[in-house]
Amino acid sequence: MFSLNLQTREFYAYKSGILQYNPFDRVKVILTGNGEEAFPSYNYAGAVGLTQFTNNKPKRGRGIGTWDIVKKTYPAAQLPEFKVGAANHIESIKAAILLYDYNLNELIRTLGIGILDDENLNFYLYAAHNCGIGRVIQALKKPGKDWRQALRKLSKTNETIMFLEKVDYLVNEK
Repeated sequence: MFSLNLQTREFYAYKSGILQYNPFDRVKVILTGNGEEAFPSYNYAGAVGLTQFTNNKPKRGRGIGTWDIVKKTYPAAQLPEFKVGAANHIESIKAAILLYDYNLNELIRTLGIGILDDENLNFYLYAAHNCGIGRVIQALKKPGKDWRQALRKLSKTNETIMFLEKVDYLVNEK
């Protein structure tokens, strides 16, 4: 069974009107109060830093992690090693921008240039940052129109579905 972390519970409580303060304001307070020292620790999934980057390698030790994929694909960016770079706000943001570019290129390579005209393109990229581009592409290749339902049926995507709900809220917040 998947349990909700504190931040997710706060988001749903705020969204339903139970919680009066906006939990997204907490990020502003943490950054203002802590600067470069904000978000230095790893969460349960191994994510660290402002953009919550991971470098988790696929099970059974094959392949390389996301940070290393970006570092290898964009050598001119001169990203430091994961433990140093992911905890540094500037390097973390740089890597997130490069990951966005990498994921966009993967979508184009796999699904064609027409993907650039898709109204949900940004949401595909948000989801890819959270659960990986492979799962997003898998969901998009499923028959039917609702890619989020297809994503929900894939393994290890519960957190991504909740992440997208938070993004939806932020995008539509007035």
